[in-house]
Amino acid sequence: MTALAKLPSHPTTVWRGIANISGSDYYENDMFTWWRVNSCSLDAGVASFFTGEKGTLFCINTTNGKDISGYSSANDEEKEIVLMPGTRLCVKSKTRNDTGFDVVHLEECTSIPEGKHVMISYDLNSQEIISKISHDLQLEHIPIWCNEQKEMANNLKKSLAEGVENAAVVCCFMTPDYQKSDFCQLELQYAQKRQKRIIPCMLTDIKVWKPSDWLKSLIKGHIPIDFHNVSESSTMQRKIRELIHRIENQPSTSQCMSSQGADGPSYLFELIKYEYKRNSRIERFMNPAKSFPVDQSYINLAMIETKEQQEKEKKLKQHDKQNSASKQRNDKILGTYEEIYGTKTTIDVKNIFDKCKVQTRKVLLLGRAGIGKSTFCQYVTYKWAKRELWTQYDLVILIRLRKLTESRYLSAQNYSPINLVEKEYFPFGDFSNEEKQQLKEHCNNCKVLWILDGYDEFVHNIPDKLAGAFDYILKTQHHILTSRPYAIALSYDVQMEITGFTNDNIEKYIVQFFDQIKDDISNGSFEGTKLLHFLKTNSSIWGIAHIPVNLELICSLWGDTDWSKKKTLTMTTLYDNITEWLCKRYITKQNITTAQMRKKKLYNLCKKELCFLEVLAFNAMEYSDIIIPPTLLEKTEDETECDLDDHPQLLNFGILKSYNDMPTGSQHPAEQQYYFIHLSFQEYFAARHLIRTLSSPEKQKAINFINKHKYNRRYLYVFIFASGLLAQSDNQFCIEVFWSTIQGQPLDLVGLMHIKLIIECLDELVAQTLFRQSADLMKSVLDWLEICISTKSTTIIGSLLESLMRTSSLCNSSILQNKILELLHIEDYATQNTIYYIISHLTIHGPMPKLISKMCTATQDGDSDVRESACKALAAMGEKAATNEVIFALIIALRDQDLYVRHAARDAIGAISKTVATIEVICALINALRDQDLYVRLSACEALGAMGQNAATNEVISGLINALRDEYFGVRHAACEALERLMFFYPAMKELVPQMLQELCTGIKELYKI
Repeated sequence: MTALAKLPSHPTTVWRGIANISGSDYYENDMFTWWRVNSCSLDAGVASFFTGEKGTLFCINTTNGKDISGYSSANDEEKEIVLMPGTRLCVKSKTRNDTGFDVVHLEECTSIPEGKHVMISYDLNSQEIISKISHDLQLEHIPIWCNEQKEMANNLKKSLAEGVENAAVVCCFMTPDYQKSDFCQLELQYAQKRQKRIIPCMLTDIKVWKPSDWLKSLIKGHIPIDFHNVSESSTMQRKIRELIHRIENQPSTSQCMSSQGADGPSYLFELIKYEYKRNSRIERFMNPAKSFPVDQSYINLAMIETKEQQEKEKKLKQHDKQNSASKQRNDKILGTYEEIYGTKTTIDVKNIFDKCKVQTRKVLLLGRAGIGKSTFCQYVTYKWAKRELWTQYDLVILIRLRKLTESRYLSAQNYSPINLVEKEYFPFGDFSNEEKQQLKEHCNNCKVLWILDGYDEFVHNIPDKLAGAFDYILKTQHHILTSRPYAIALSYDVQMEITGFTNDNIEKYIVQFFDQIKDDISNGSFEGTKLLHFLKTNSSIWGIAHIPVNLELICSLWGDTDWSKKKTLTMTTLYDNITEWLCKRYITKQNITTAQMRKKKLYNLCKKELCFLEVLAFNAMEYSDIIIPPTLLEKTEDETECDLDDHPQLLNFGILKSYNDMPTGSQHPAEQQYYFIHLSFQEYFAARHLIRTLSSPEKQKAINFINKHKYNRRYLYVFIFASGLLAQSDNQFCIEVFWSTIQGQPLDLVGLMHIKLIIECLDELVAQTLFRQSADLMKSVLDWLEICISTKSTTIIGSLLESLMRTSSLCNSSILQNKILELLHIEDYATQNTIYYIISHLTIHGPMPKLISKMCTATQDGDSDVRESACKALAAMGEKAATNEVIFALIIALRDQDLYVRHAARDAIGAISKTVATIEVICALINALRDQDLYVRLSACEALGAMGQNAATNEVISGLINALRDEYFGVRHAACEALERLMFFYPAMKELVPQMLQELCTGIKELYKI
């Protein structure tokens, strides 16, 4: 048999006679297989001798006949051609010859059409057995396609574009490793999508392991062929025969599965989805070995309403309000402010496009450093790939704009959007014309969503050859653009902001973080609880922890830092502690003990490494490089006189990550590209270099840099970090020079840019930091606050608020709060209303008692706008406003004649109730359940329900049960919802609520739906 297989195939027409069968049993288009060696002849006369009196003569057009006439003793007479076992034949027609025999005309066919193949889908751990099976199938003339390097980047595309697309059949060889393989899953799911016939084969004993999950559902309805024990040749051949039979006879996918469209090849889209699914975890900055699922991220978005979106709401409010001159004036002032700077409303990620009114959806997503913009991009692309978000788009393309650099896009040509996809997702092979056309058609048909991440990292250094592609996407394509706020000069109707962690997010994140490292530290859960208590009792640190990257750094440092004496924590202090921690880790790897080593000694041992990183960061900032090319590494080597050939460890300090997308990869670390693990680290190290230069004989270079860039918002965090580093320094001369330069010429003519810089730099100074200019700087902030209030300038209010909202320690300083108190005593409704509006947008974690009292008094002010704004300001303070005085004032406000005041008071009570449940608050709300005013009782029910299990006391339950008898249906319904919520958070409470009352709650809720 082996010898026959080695003979060349001979396409020709042959004849075969078979006795005692009737041609009437064969019908046109019937297909069947001859499993034996079949001897045929080129001569019809020779074949007719074998038909007998009642036989049938077969005329066969063969493509794989084996000519053995040269090896036969009767080679001249019989002209013998052999058809191999397994030859597949199709009936084309039937005739009768002159001698009266039936003649059946057959054509050799195959279940594998010309140009198609059988694809072998397998895990690389099964390579050996797959090679044997493939070899045996090829001996049987089955065209086989195997991807032996499927894990190589370019071969992922090859597996789908060639392997699946050109497959007549896909044979999957299943093992536990196969089921775990993301790429095997991609291959088989794409084969199903393209309606390919799938034949399952087992390489593992089915008694030991069975397919489950996605694999079980894909092979449903097919019995796997058992290849798990084929050591004997005869067993292997039997299984190969069974497989060939299934290849030839198993019904097509379209007959086996429900009808689903196969609109054409979509492997490019599937491979991009695959990439998103692989990026399903977020690495920790400080310990990349630790990660957490991306779908456990906390993405909090706020809609920034624009003028057009607010017009109807504004008119409605003005219509409902009592028209008095003062109110109209206040509405005009705040209305104008909101038109320019926007109000914010929380929004779910899935609803991000709801406010888009034009056909091409465009959203601007803003967020400060470390707030989670890139995490948002990773989150939404992962969710889309899992078909859990934005399924209206066939393709979502994430472009990290920092990667669009001259060093990566080397061609002199202008790049198109399709070229961007090609480079970022398929860098090792060019698109075919068909692939390019497919992507163009989807873009033109509005089926593609582009996510452009990091505009602030790109806008100052856009390569000319990429500008056209970027502009085309912005103008014509559905897209989301992310950026830090300061970099945007583009106009967007729909703007949103990532707002960072909520208080609840912080608690969940800390639990998650310490649960993950419980094997590395003792009492992980206890340490997490300690940290949370520490944060909550230190308002300044609690404020900075709402920025996700900062909270991770705090958690990472918790076990290695003595926090007991810390009452304030600035961003600079945090990054300085991280640098100290990195130095310890770096030195420990060199077998040097650091247990008793102080920071000064640590920094001295790492002097060369820190200096290199500082100069590199500063150069990268000056050249607007986020992806650092080898040329910049070389420049830094020269400036620091530090050769990377001699000191390759400089690149492994823990701050830089390698980025290399060349096909073969560079063996030398200095010839690769790098980036800082977060842009904020690049800014911090650049600030270190700036301060170091300012303290050196070359200080004029630093002074020139400050003068040139102090109003360039791209360098804002460099100056903020520089201010914070100087706050830790005892070098009074350097401090004086820095602030003299900031305050000196050239100055912003209007002064707004200057005061914004001052505000954000001052926030890095702890209260004890005193220098010659400190009092004057603080006074300038207070003066500007007074000017903007007195002039009613919406531009100044917006600019100051924008910067003050990003501060923590400054807003909690007694100096600023006393100034606010002073301004609140101005007897002008417009002034007071504006100040309360500002307060409601500030992060005041430690409000002064006098300020709280003043706001409580304002809830009973003579002007309804002031009363409403005061309630909103109290709501913004959350748990810090949870006092008897505040709750009493808000309950009185619930009886206000003005609808909007009552709404604001209700929201304030709800906000305070969600964050804290003190005995005082609970008692006040229980008393409110018996109030004569309907709205007070209704709000009290809602607030108690919002408290969750903290309100699950006998007194609360009793009060809510009594509320079920309220004469007003709305109160009864609110009491039902509160009881149900309490029972959800505290199941044991069900025992305290009689079954009859639980059924009554259900009845009331059903009635409410009618």
